[in-house]
Amino acid sequence: MVDKTFPGSGAPDDPNKMNADYAMLYDILSRLALSQDEQEVIHGIIETFEVLCAPAAIAYLPYNGEAPGTLITGVGTVGEKNAVKERLEKLNKEFERDPDGGGFTLQIRHGGQKLGVVMLEGILFPQHLNHYLNLALNAKAVMALAMYNARTIHSLQAAKEELADANRRLQTEIAERKLAEESMREQKELAEMATLQKDKYVSLVSHDLKGPLGVIYGFLPIVRQQLLANGDSHHAGYLDISITATKRMLNMINELLTIGRFKTGKIQLQLRPVDVHALIEEDLEIFTPFARQKGITVSNALPAGFTVCADPDLFGEVLHNLLSNAIKFTPNGGRVTISAPEGKPDTIAVTDTGTGIRPEFQKNLFHYEEKTTHRGTNGEAGTGFGLPLTWDIILAHNGTLHFETETGKGSTFFVHLPEKGCAERPNQGK
Repeated sequence: MVDKTFPGSGAPDDPNKMNADYAMLYDILSRLALSQDEQEVIHGIIETFEVLCAPAAIAYLPYNGEAPGTLITGVGTVGEKNAVKERLEKLNKEFERDPDGGGFTLQIRHGGQKLGVVMLEGILFPQHLNHYLNLALNAKAVMALAMYNARTIHSLQAAKEELADANRRLQTEIAERKLAEESMREQKELAEMATLQKDKYVSLVSHDLKGPLGVIYGFLPIVRQQLLANGDSHHAGYLDISITATKRMLNMINELLTIGRFKTGKIQLQLRPVDVHALIEEDLEIFTPFARQKGITVSNALPAGFTVCADPDLFGEVLHNLLSNAIKFTPNGGRVTISAPEGKPDTIAVTDTGTGIRPEFQKNLFHYEEKTTHRGTNGEAGTGFGLPLTWDIILAHNGTLHFETETGKGSTFFVHLPEKGCAERPNQGK
């Protein structure tokens, strides 16, 4: 260490005394730097100044971020603690001498972050104040590093414990899932063997959602009949919407099992004339309550009887996904419109006045392996596979899917199917 003596320092006349002070400080800091406990470091800082400076009173105010902690005192009495704490909080420079020349206040910082403030009052040899201040300025970097290391070690230990806990939970979940799969294999024959060969993600969706939704779907009609029997047709109407939505979700789960075969080319489309206007009206029964909550106007501008040749279940999923996304990313008071662009037969456009698609997401919007999903304008969450799934379904129909978007103004998704009769089946797969 080098003594950064101030002009007119009043340092001890005896060089041996100065060297001895620095040697003592080096020895103390060497031990302090090895400490792994924050409280131990704090008390080590207090003891260091007590040994070197012999103050009548000493106090330390720790900081965690910008928030001061509880005042810690050493020897002597520093006065009313709240007043002392307020004084230390106001220190906005590296150090400050006491007006009476009997002590000083010093910030301890690391990497621009305040870790604490130490205050000494009534040092035994005030004529050597600058010498003690030089000692403190030379020591504070090591003190700050010791404090930072102790906090880092504490954080690492906490993270290690959290990771171990997460690993235990994961092992428990794996064990429970294995037990569930074994039970399913005993109860299901060839159909279950086929399910176990499907994509892992599809298996998880089927296992986690299909059973509970099936129970819900089974009980909803019973509850509806009871309401009707009690003359409560108003709430029975809400259950009609719930039954429709639950049935669509169950259909989607069953379809996901089929979509998983797209890459192998084993999907078999059930092509027939599909009334798109009617499909949209069914979706509106589900989405209108959600759109109304956001003050969004949803308009079905397709001509009545607008028909395409498609698999009705899979194409219904396409419309459902596009309409859901449009409402999700449209702010309150916006508009969503489903229309048939002029001069583009067999094409459906879903237009919104939403946030638009950020440029960094556009290239990979239809890729399963790229995470492009984010929350909607009211914090709505998404799975991230709706648009890639929509893309796969349209490709299986030999159709096209593209979009136009402008950030802050909205997006339009265009779905085009081949101008073929339903007797002409498109090539299967991607």
